[in-house]
Amino acid sequence: MSMLRRPGLGHTSENTVVYNLLHDMVSRLEHLPSRRRLTVISPTPFWERRYGFDALIHNLPPGVIHVYQFKRPHATRNGCVKFVINRDQHGALLSNFLGTARYVFCPLPETLDFVHHRNNALGYTKFPYVHSIPGWGNKRNRTRTIRYPNPLAPRTECLAITDPKKYLPLPKTCLTTWEEVESTVLDTGVRTGVDAPLVRREKPVKHAGRVFYVHISELEREKRKGAREIPVIRQQYDTASYRLARLQALKEELEK
Repeated sequence: MSMLRRPGLGHTSENTVVYNLLHDMVSRLEHLPSRRRLTVISPTPFWERRYGFDALIHNLPPGVIHVYQFKRPHATRNGCVKFVINRDQHGALLSNFLGTARYVFCPLPETLDFVHHRNNALGYTKFPYVHSIPGWGNKRNRTRTIRYPNPLAPRTECLAITDPKKYLPLPKTCLTTWEEVESTVLDTGVRTGVDAPLVRREKPVKHAGRVFYVHISELEREKRKGAREIPVIRQQYDTASYRLARLQALKEELEK
């Protein structure tokens, strides 16, 4: 019996993708200029259905917020990796997030492959805008399947979407990488910090699914206005002479 078929070690779950990729994304964003707070927000389904996106950004600190919908990868017999898009969920993402929501497609459908290639998982992942995915039009099918190449066994003909019963090519905008997202992360998304009254939605939002939000605050002030700057002796090690020198510098500063 193959190890890939053992219970709990088979197909990659959505939670595996979410927890690991969010960790990687936040870690990569730590290089942002000066001091910025990064907060991952996952509202309860009740709150999200009842109030929606407007309530989430209500009175958040000044900054920018990004919306991510993670999808679970599924293996196929022809070596491609498929992701299932729900029509109602897709419509909710289009209408409720001001055109800023992105899908997260990580094409590693087997847990062992995900573990062995953990360091490259973020690089393999695609981050297309929801509005980059071709719409349903008059189609009655409730779901559509998107195929991506498996980076461990690439097939160029995998990049496609069902329309239905047959696959049509996906636009190149569906190949957005994390590097592209990261380079514009401060210039895109939804601005926050506007003090507006919280209004309950007349109709609950349905089918949005489990959406994750990453809030990036604006620059924080290094010091308060009028506060005196205490000199710091910059050394790479902590010795008795270093501590004495610093105490002397502080004493001289206080005696001024």
